[in-house]
Amino acid sequence: MNDYPNINPKSQSDILELLQTILEERLIDIKDFDNLNNRFIAGRKTGRIPSGATDVTLADKVGDFNIADDSGTVYLYALVDISGTAEWRRVALSSW
Repeated sequence: MNDYPNINPKSQSDILELLQTILEERLIDIKDFDNLNNRFIAGRKTGRIPSGATDVTLADKVGDFNIADDSGTVYLYALVDISGTAEWRRVALSSW
């Protein structure tokens, strides 16, 4: 999201220009907000851990996720859409 311009309007046309700029920026902000679901994990925590990338059942939905500890390594599993095919992906989590 962008900051609005900081101007000191001295005329009616300056005020109209400022309002037009704010309106344009707000439209960009709204598009950015509407696109948030494409930037963050959106789904439900499942009750199972997949055995591999293709361990997808009919009950699974893209966006599903789970977290599991496997011999001391914590993994985040997420079901993603890869060119129209649902696949599980995992990433190891570390402390910081």
